[in-house]
Amino acid sequence: MALISISGKQKTFVVLFFCSLLIGIKLGTLIPLLSLILESKGYSNLEIGINTIAQPLATVLFVRITPRIIHRFGLTKSLVVSQMIAIVLYFSFLFVEGLTAWFIIRFIIGFAGALAWNAFDTWMLTLADDSNRGKVVTTYNMVFAIGFAIGPAVIGLTGLEGSIPFITIALISFIVIIPILTVRVEAPDLSDHKPIPVLLAVIAAPTIFGAAILMGLEDVMFVSFFPIYLIKSGFSYETALNYVTISLAGGVLVQPLIGYLLDKYNKRNILNTLVAIVFISPIILHFYLDNFIIAIICLVAWGASGAGLTDRKIQEKLASRIVSEALSVRQLEAIVSDIQDENVNDSKQKAISGMSVKEAAYLEVEKILSERFDTKVSVVSRGKKGRLIIEFADPDDLQRIFDILE
Repeated sequence: MALISISGKQKTFVVLFFCSLLIGIKLGTLIPLLSLILESKGYSNLEIGINTIAQPLATVLFVRITPRIIHRFGLTKSLVVSQMIAIVLYFSFLFVEGLTAWFIIRFIIGFAGALAWNAFDTWMLTLADDSNRGKVVTTYNMVFAIGFAIGPAVIGLTGLEGSIPFITIALISFIVIIPILTVRVEAPDLSDHKPIPVLLAVIAAPTIFGAAILMGLEDVMFVSFFPIYLIKSGFSYETALNYVTISLAGGVLVQPLIGYLLDKYNKRNILNTLVAIVFISPIILHFYLDNFIIAIICLVAWGASGAGLTDRKIQEKLASRIVSEALSVRQLEAIVSDIQDENVNDSKQKAISGMSVKEAAYLEVEKILSERFDTKVSVVSRGKKGRLIIEFADPDDLQRIFDILE
């Protein structure tokens, strides 16, 4: 008899988390590997930087196309095909030389990665519901971040020379395919919809898109150039890559502490402190690179404060969903609210405990009506009188609410 019984949905989440870990490891290995190889061949930082942006550039340009592919061919086929394309391209690095050729290869890898990531996101977010979406998204992002932090350390085991590092990355992609094809997982039904143009989506949510792009570039450039900087400062490439892993791991491990501080103390002061640490840590690190203890403290502080400034993975996920699912402003607000529920529930419970019965009743009415009308509803009380405020996004949304009232 099995000691632990899990449902089909739980099994699916385990598979998705496992694949997210592997993709994180793969990306965390490939990006610094290619940068270090190009640096060893004498290419300039500018040439390496231009080559590096090929993958994130493809992700942005194909953000409108990948959802169409997923809806036409299904999640499983899209994931398998994306990994098979990636495997072939990883081996092509062994036989193709030149910056232009590598840029094209990395661009296509970026498309395959966007297809896979969009499929994983769609699969996970479709299966998640209001009761577990916050936990699922948080776990999913945390697992990917752990994998991304492990990636640079993998190069220390495979080395830079020869075919071993590329075979390792290709093998990771192949392992991603295995549970998708062999484990009986729950595949959701995808709704039919047309994705909105990217430009309109950016106009609708510029902050989310801007933050997603900047944070994604920051991650990519850090793992690309920080090890090069350390090598030019006299460190071996193994030590340089270990330092990158330490910094990225610091960003993962210290997140619970940062979350606790943000919940307990003044958020503005905490965020200002994090900004200061982001600027100060690399300056201190530059002068104390040879002091192991100070260097480790600076790396952990740098990684943790940078990651703590923004929920970058959530922003990337929201940006992807806005384009692929044609989200309205009201739907976007609902998704953000769902993701933040895990952080808000505790505070809300404390607030409710200090309310009068009347105030608690008003709050419950707001909750029930908000769920009924699928929009924000507020109850404003002034003595014996009051107002009931039902918000709507546009005339069509108002008509929808009116139809419910009828």
